[in-house]
Amino acid sequence: METVNDNISGKTHPEPGLVMSGSDQEGSDTVDSPDSPDSNHDSDSKNSESPSPMSERPSADSRHLCHIETLLEHMNSKLDIVLSNQGRVNRALAPTSKRLQKPHWISLPVLRPEAFKEFEKNLEDDDKFDAFTHYIEALGIPDDESKATKKLMPEFFSDWMADKFSFHGQGSKLAFKDTKMWEALEAVLYIKYGTDLSQFIKDMRSWFRNAKGRKRGKIPPPPLPKPRHK
Repeated sequence: METVNDNISGKTHPEPGLVMSGSDQEGSDTVDSPDSPDSNHDSDSKNSESPSPMSERPSADSRHLCHIETLLEHMNSKLDIVLSNQGRVNRALAPTSKRLQKPHWISLPVLRPEAFKEFEKNLEDDDKFDAFTHYIEALGIPDDESKATKKLMPEFFSDWMADKFSFHGQGSKLAFKDTKMWEALEAVLYIKYGTDLSQFIKDMRSWFRNAKGRKRGKIPPPPLPKPRHK
């Protein structure tokens, strides 16, 4: 028997187990298909929000450059050892001969405070300290102590760097007497002259003091290059 609601609507309900035809489906409520524009927009936004794992990894070129830098640092360390050992052999075979051998870590004259700090750090190594004393000897120390300052100090400092020092470090000046460079220089000069080096120190104090006047009209050292980001 048909119900009242069936008579009013004029429609019949499909029996269980039957599949609706295409015409019947067109009149029924449907859910947006996955190919609809809204669903495509949502999927695109999700894909754009989630970064690709490959984009977070360092490129092959950057990894290769880091590996090369590590190898170069290791080679420089080995080269220091080889040069130090070679210097010892040369001094043992010909102790009286003078050879001006300048290891690659000795970059003189010093131009900037950063370079001087690095130089001082190198001199904390006994082998490098020994190599520097022999380098000083090979520069050719004058027989007259009063001429030693003008001969040696320009080899170690530019006028721009010398202006930052005094022997005792008065005021804002750096104290040269507290440096490893002076320790090496003092040892070499003491062996050469056998004095208390009062003449040399007097001349050196004047040399530091007059650095400001000597640097006038000269071009300052170029700025340091910006560090590379690994």
